[in-house]
Amino acid sequence: SLSSSLHNKIIFEHPEKTTKSISFTQLKGKCKAGNRVAMAGRYLQDLILDGNATSSQEQKVECIKLLSIVVKNLGNPEKCNNPKYRQLRISNEKVQAKLLPCPSAMDYMEAIGFRKVTEADGNEFLRIPVDQAVDCALMVASHKELRNALEIV
Repeated sequence: SLSSSLHNKIIFEHPEKTTKSISFTQLKGKCKAGNRVAMAGRYLQDLILDGNATSSQEQKVECIKLLSIVVKNLGNPEKCNNPKYRQLRISNEKVQAKLLPCPSAMDYMEAIGFRKVTEADGNEFLRIPVDQAVDCALMVASHKELRNALEIV
């Protein structure tokens, strides 16, 4: 079943390079308010399984590809502090077409540090606050999880 294949595919990587397989059941148990990595994994699980069928298979694939690009850029120490890679304009055509059709994707973005911001001119962004550091090692681990998720979906 899809659920059992998820248990075999998703890998949790610790920033100190230790790797272990972890089931979503175990991952859910680790979800605590301050644990962004576990919460991101939970929202990725929701995106993949999407029990309410709010997104088509093609939308999920496109969404995960976009998330993968965002997270890959944030995992690059040369890019993670550049404002260009720390925000997405919600009105952007790709964001509208690929991210917004999958409700769990917005939760995932928030779990990895993005916040919804409305500027004075009314433009809305998903943005990592300037005063918030990006943990590149965790982004690299998240990127691997997203690549694994693409194989599943």
